[in-house]
Amino acid sequence: MGGSPTPPPAPDYAGAAKQQGEANLEAARLTGKLSNPNVYSPYGTQRVSFGEGDQPSIYQTFSPGQQALYEQDVATRQQVGKLGLQGARSLEGLVGSPITYDYASAMPTAYQEGTAIAPGAAVPALDPSQLPARAALSEAPAALDLGGLPAAPGAYTAPTDLPPMPSPAADIYNRTYQATLARPMEDLARQRDDLQSSLVARGLQGGKGYEREMSLQARAENDARTQAVLAANQAVQQQYGMDLSTRQQAQQEALANAGLSYQQGLGLRQQSVDEQMRRFEQMMAGTGRTYEQQQALRAQAGAEQAAQFGQRMGAGQQYFGQQLQAQQQQAAQAQLAFQQQADLRRAQIAEYLAQRQTPLNEISAALSQTQVQNPFSMPGYTGANVAAAPIYQAVADKGSYDTDLYNTQVQAKSSMMSGLMGLGGAAMGAGATYF
Repeated sequence: MGGSPTPPPAPDYAGAAKQQGEANLEAARLTGKLSNPNVYSPYGTQRVSFGEGDQPSIYQTFSPGQQALYEQDVATRQQVGKLGLQGARSLEGLVGSPITYDYASAMPTAYQEGTAIAPGAAVPALDPSQLPARAALSEAPAALDLGGLPAAPGAYTAPTDLPPMPSPAADIYNRTYQATLARPMEDLARQRDDLQSSLVARGLQGGKGYEREMSLQARAENDARTQAVLAANQAVQQQYGMDLSTRQQAQQEALANAGLSYQQGLGLRQQSVDEQMRRFEQMMAGTGRTYEQQQALRAQAGAEQAAQFGQRMGAGQQYFGQQLQAQQQQAAQAQLAFQQQADLRRAQIAEYLAQRQTPLNEISAALSQTQVQNPFSMPGYTGANVAAAPIYQAVADKGSYDTDLYNTQVQAKSSMMSGLMGLGGAAMGAGATYF
């Protein structure tokens, strides 16, 4: 019948794990050597060696030409660093201090309107009491009715609704400056980016060539700002001139209207006097020679008063014109002084800002130098692993196979024994029935 199946021996898991570790270690050593070759290029060499404990070491050596360039680059960076420190020390006490304009000239004051034009000497009214006495008549004609005459025109008074004097136009300056500078600065910013990209592509990043190109770009930007300042100043001056011209035109129109009104009033009054004189003459037509002579004397005296009145009126108008011309000259001188003070203050502030910004710009240029870089690129150490032979898994799989085979044999043995026992039982039952 055969004996029972023999169980397979237990796998040596500890030995298999040890063998697997040794295989992994050997695979790692081989991977390190295969993945890190020695490199030889026109820029230099890279050698990889393995010391005690398989510790890798990488040795990079520049070619003579690249070594000289590297040393020059390092020396340049060191010198630029010294210059940056020197500039930083010069800024002590300046950076962080508030910007003050106390040293600059005072802000120009706005134009102050002069005093109103004073009227000339008072114009005397016609005084009948100074005329010769009238001749006695049986029926004397009525005296001149001065009360019925139109009122004499008054002296000129300055109008109160003139346009205001021009004032500093800071908002016009700012709008003109921003509008003039907006498009050029966008183009210049784009040019700066393109220039930097071009310089980097040509290998001119850092050094005198780079600084010269960027200095030209900065000069173009500064020229654009200067043009914007000039345009803004011109706009302010134009606005100032327009406002002053508007006020002068309104003042001249007011003077012309006042003179016309004065002449019209004076003409109406003279016309009324003439009408009364004509009526008086008609009433005196039938009188004697004496009355006519006295009347002539009276008329002559009246004419002399009228002439004096006209002379005083002409003198008043001449005086008014002289004062108006003097006031216009004063306004022009005030405008010139305002512009000169404003120009002087702008120049002083620009000089002050340049003194503060120049050291900062120099330090910024020094700090913008590129870092010292490896002139040639070489691969670093690669530590990828090569898969080792699966020794441990093979031992484990062999143990599982042996176990499965043993179980199959045991199961087959058990089935055979059950079949034999069944046959034996059937045979014994058949014999008992026969006997």
